[in-house]
Amino acid sequence: MGENLQLKFEKGTYGPYSHNLHHFLTFLNGYYLNFNPENNQPSTLIELVENNILDVKNYIESNISESQKVRLYNTIDLIDGFQTPFSLEILATVDYILQNNKNYSPDDILNNIKNWTKRKRQLMKLYHIEVAYKRLMEFNSLLTTNTY
Repeated sequence: MGENLQLKFEKGTYGPYSHNLHHFLTFLNGYYLNFNPENNQPSTLIELVENNILDVKNYIESNISESQKVRLYNTIDLIDGFQTPFSLEILATVDYILQNNKNYSPDDILNNIKNWTKRKRQLMKLYHIEVAYKRLMEFNSLLTTNTY
């Protein structure tokens, strides 16, 4: 759905993890984003730097193609309602599992999650998985790679 950023994800403690993405976010930290990179936990909030939002909007309007804008806005719509760290973790975890197991049901996904980490096993319930699964299925036709 979004840009192909050549990100490689692996199973991490809190969800899918990409070293490339971590370095990119660290690069943006302090100018477009604000977070404590030493506090790498599920509760770590990444906030937009309010003073630079206009710069970002101007860049989007002036420098990206119409197809890139469509992908950007589709991605924003996909995560709408999933902006908390826990919600994003669930959405990313379900997506990560579905990338490799396209025919998995929410029950199958939950069983996979139970084998991920003790923390995920304790926190993620079938209801959470079903909500994330439904959202991903709603956007399935917009995904550009590895659709389910």
